[in-house]
Amino acid sequence: MRIGFDSKRLFFNNSGLGNYARFHAEIMQSLEAFESIWLCEKEARYRTLQSAFPKIAWPGFRSWGMGHFALKQGVGLYHGLSNELPLDWPAKKPSVLTVHDTIFLDQPDYYKPWDRSIYSMKLNSAMKRATVVVATSEFTRQSLLNHFPKRTDIRVLYQGLSQDFLESANRVEAQSLGHPYFVYHSTFNARKNHRTLITAFSKIWKQCDWDLVLIGRPGSEWKELQHLVGSKSWGKRIRFVLDASQDELLSWLKGASGFVYPSFTEGFGIPLIEAQHLNLPIAASRIPVFQELMEEGALYFHPNNAEEMAASMLELCRKETQIKLVEKAQKVTAKWDPQALKTQWESVYTGV
Repeated sequence: MRIGFDSKRLFFNNSGLGNYARFHAEIMQSLEAFESIWLCEKEARYRTLQSAFPKIAWPGFRSWGMGHFALKQGVGLYHGLSNELPLDWPAKKPSVLTVHDTIFLDQPDYYKPWDRSIYSMKLNSAMKRATVVVATSEFTRQSLLNHFPKRTDIRVLYQGLSQDFLESANRVEAQSLGHPYFVYHSTFNARKNHRTLITAFSKIWKQCDWDLVLIGRPGSEWKELQHLVGSKSWGKRIRFVLDASQDELLSWLKGASGFVYPSFTEGFGIPLIEAQHLNLPIAASRIPVFQELMEEGALYFHPNNAEEMAASMLELCRKETQIKLVEKAQKVTAKWDPQALKTQWESVYTGV
């Protein structure tokens, strides 16, 4: 069977949804019983993959037009990799839907009203029509059940690390500041909670010799955070790294002594998986999805409590704690083992 994928994220998104699509592409290359075609509005390439694209693609083609185009390419099963299915994919044809999160429904204040409306419309439509729904975590599955109680058949399949990440991790040299540092990478917006992290660091900077490195793309809070750090004496111990390439990001991660993830809410948490792979001890928000992924392999703090976050960061500086956390984190890796996920996805497609 030929399976069609909406591959815009795969070719043009360098963060979470793009990472998921690229990891899934690697799984598909190992499933010999199925043929994959990567559908896109325009010509694009990634490694050995090349997009299938129409001569003309109008605005909104992914929502209306992609389905008909997929049929013309001989697609027998459509897989929407990021919360949506094209409206013109026939209901009688099989489809798989991957849902990453429902944050725009659960925490609407993080989104512009127009964006929230569009995301909600797409998810509502896709949840009604999809043959199979896959969530990237048990937390996301439970969130979906709250909003769509009739879809009791939702499966959970985790995300793993792409071969691109693993190869780069082996190749890239570690960054060195000459002393230890905490690292956190994420877009600088309110949901990622940099402000509380910076406040926590300001409480402990005299008690430890670790610095704080914050890596990400400028977001809604970037200018305010920059001003906050620049106006304080402890601000010299905080470094911002903007728009880092994957190699630059990996260099900073490999050189770090600990990883801190203070986000308020997530649907998954690929940075946790990356940090775990690099044997970084982790301190993270006490939110269900992080506890689901890392279990006892991380220290946890309330994301709104700067004092508790600061205490976890100090604890992360202790060598005994680092060794214990890394050992425990290694015990949870079976959840995103590529071979296990390959078998699970083969079962999904065969069942459909």
